[in-house]
Amino acid sequence: MTPDPFDFQRAKKVNWHSLLAWMMVVVGAAASWAAEHPVSIITADIYVNRFKATMQLKFFAEDLTLIQGLEPNDKGLYDRASIDKTFAIHREYLLRNIQLRGLDGNLITGKIVDVNDSDIPADGIEQAQLMNFSLGMVIEYSFEQPPEVLTISQDVADPDFLFPSEMKVLIKQAGIDAPQASMLKPATPETFRFDWTSAPLSDSTPEKDWQKWFDEQREKDLGISSYSSTYSFLYITRHEVRHEILVPLASLSEIKFKNKDAAFLEIDEQDAIKPEIEKYFVEGNPIQIDGISVKPLVERIDFYGADVRDFVRLAARQRVSVANGRVGVMLSFATKGTPNEIRLTWNRFSESLKNVEVVVFPFDKAEKTKFARYLPENQYVWKNPGTPPLPKLTEVERIGKPISQPALFFLAGAAACLLAGLGGIFTRRSTLSITAVVACAACAGFGWQAQRSQWPPLIWPRETIAPHTAQEIFRQLHKNIFRAFDYHADTDIYDALAASVDGPLLRELNLQIQERLKMADQGGAKSRIDEVNFLDGNIDESATKALSRGFAYRCKWNLVGSVEHWGHIHQRSIVYEALFEVEPRDRAWKITSMDITHEEPPQIKISVRRL
Repeated sequence: MTPDPFDFQRAKKVNWHSLLAWMMVVVGAAASWAAEHPVSIITADIYVNRFKATMQLKFFAEDLTLIQGLEPNDKGLYDRASIDKTFAIHREYLLRNIQLRGLDGNLITGKIVDVNDSDIPADGIEQAQLMNFSLGMVIEYSFEQPPEVLTISQDVADPDFLFPSEMKVLIKQAGIDAPQASMLKPATPETFRFDWTSAPLSDSTPEKDWQKWFDEQREKDLGISSYSSTYSFLYITRHEVRHEILVPLASLSEIKFKNKDAAFLEIDEQDAIKPEIEKYFVEGNPIQIDGISVKPLVERIDFYGADVRDFVRLAARQRVSVANGRVGVMLSFATKGTPNEIRLTWNRFSESLKNVEVVVFPFDKAEKTKFARYLPENQYVWKNPGTPPLPKLTEVERIGKPISQPALFFLAGAAACLLAGLGGIFTRRSTLSITAVVACAACAGFGWQAQRSQWPPLIWPRETIAPHTAQEIFRQLHKNIFRAFDYHADTDIYDALAASVDGPLLRELNLQIQERLKMADQGGAKSRIDEVNFLDGNIDESATKALSRGFAYRCKWNLVGSVEHWGHIHQRSIVYEALFEVEPRDRAWKITSMDITHEEPPQIKISVRRL
């Protein structure tokens, strides 16, 4: 776990000495309080290098009474021999009940290398004075390779669970001045992340370098800075509201896991628990869209380990540790067009789930809020400030003036009148003059009907396409193809494509692009098109000669698409080359053929959405 990147100014000022002083003050205050209210308080200072972790534990002597049942003698005195014997038992108890786990969730075996009982008087301790004395021990853990994460948990409590226990953890990585701190209660594990590649920073490091370091950590952690926290991501688009919830397994105390090994969930056990998780979140955290309660559709329920790379792509299913595993729930809510108001209420709190970080992504913006058990109202309201409609895609009109139906009939009538009139003059026959009048009237009638019905042109002049004109025509058609996929409904996409594509290619291209927009590493999720960059293009003369009308155009372009989950963006960039055929269709130009001749391997980039 890295310090919260949203509060780097505060985290930057944290250092080993200040945190240690803070903990000593807290422990001192706790000692005074615990004299009247028994509680087990343990401090754990942990130093981690590449191949070993050293944990120094310190606790009050009263734990021997609270947890191990140490009894005073008839004089109200805890004699030294009884203390030593019980301390030996308690050391083994702590070794078992304070656990360290690696990335895979497996236990890392520790060994006691030192004990400290120098604070205990040789003649024992009076019954009322136990809280004034402390004991200590040192545990060492070895690693075969530098740990990426370590998960620490404690289950220290009296047999009847009457008294709470707290373990204050201060963990320091070798070479890094700023330690990480946490307060652990029973059955609430905490996971810490370690970076062995970045240069260490000190208190004197300039602020800009700290900011850079926090940005790098945020990218590495994909914005998930705390393994013990529950995160909520609310995406608002033109056609959908999507609520993604990432919650530690250890926080789902209201759901009973049916696992044979209490420390792990096997794959079949994950499948067995999915219906209960689905029901838990479908029935909770209601969302209203424009004043109407909408029931969610569960898109995915995935189980993740502590490895942050599991979030990069859809990882292979594996058993996960209950101590550092998480479950991700994706809920989608259909909308009838762009929503005007969204109301999200969080009501899924429990003893182990008391607060939730919420990041809202309305379109291309981002904002942050928080739900907490102690707040009187846990509701987030978003109101649409005004979203412009998608631009309408228009056809690329042809160049030149066609001969229309009315004009054609008028010319035909004029020609008939002229011929009939000349025939009547030379032959002196009145019937030809009458024929001319009838022909003129008939052509005028047809011309009027054609004009009224807006019949299409009958004759187009054959265009001569200059290279720069062809490029303008093609680039607009090419751009329209991919802008059509800004729409969501299949019918809307098809209609938008029809403005630039014709013939059998219309259906083929729709299906082909739809398929190419799917990201296999994201479970087949459809990506949105972010950019279409025209790289190069020119008329293909030889292919153009084979066409009766229009032109062939060879083009190279870069298509950039993205899928977003859990607050981070998976962006894929691919360069294509293809030969297109562009032909006239009535009043507009249309692409009628596309042959992809080259496709470069995709370039993948993963980034975190910025607030």
